[in-house]
Amino acid sequence: MTRKKAVESLNLDEELNEYLALACYLISERNKGDDSFFKPYLDVLPRDEDLNSMFRWSDEDLAALEGSPSRAACRSLKDKLKAEFKMMDESLFTPRRKEFPEDIFCYEAWEWAFAVLFSRAILFDPLTVRPLDLEPLRFAHKSKTPS
Repeated sequence: MTRKKAVESLNLDEELNEYLALACYLISERNKGDDSFFKPYLDVLPRDEDLNSMFRWSDEDLAALEGSPSRAACRSLKDKLKAEFKMMDESLFTPRRKEFPEDIFCYEAWEWAFAVLFSRAILFDPLTVRPLDLEPLRFAHKSKTPS
């Protein structure tokens, strides 16, 4: 599962960064269910309710980190994800609502996709322009992987 495949499959802007492209692709593929080529991999990913990344914590839970640099970092990441979702919703999801249904491409799905990306994406070559892939998918489906 690569940025290139996400751009091709979803007809995304070539300049869209790898995290945003892969988040869209993950959400799209998860929504396909049994029809997704990546279903075996998606089936082993954590469900929404099983993910407890700090950026998904409530403000009340984050209050326990008062005085810690982790709290500020977490708040910054939460704000960044919300801003990126808003930007994607306004520039892609809403204008192409038939392709990106609101009940599928929602903020909760966005958080899930980023929790998956942050915990499973692999940087293979830091010298490349677009280095991020969900490479375990490629290895898990060697015989007929679309990348």
